[in-house]
Amino acid sequence: MGPRFRISVPATFQWQGTDGVRRESKGTTRDISGYGVFIHTDSAPLPGDSIQVIVNMPPLQAQAMGMQLYGKGVAVRVEPGDDCAPEGFAAEVLFQSGWASALSQAVQ
Repeated sequence: MGPRFRISVPATFQWQGTDGVRRESKGTTRDISGYGVFIHTDSAPLPGDSIQVIVNMPPLQAQAMGMQLYGKGVAVRVEPGDDCAPEGFAAEVLFQSGWASALSQAVQ
């Protein structure tokens, strides 16, 4: 496992549960690494569900474009919400960088 970076950026994800239904939701990352992510969300997959994730990274410099990371993996842990933070989940995901044209193929 590599280092985890605490970063709060938008994420979109899809998963297929044991019932075979494909679902999609959005959230905000809590932390991210080259091998995983934790996402705060109101609608989380269950541990063991296959997921596909798109993370929208901000530009590193003024006048630069942001980057999107996408990857496939599996949900490994769900944390229930409380009064201070929404529910969230951790997933093992191998991320790749790319742009929207490549992402539309990756998440289908």
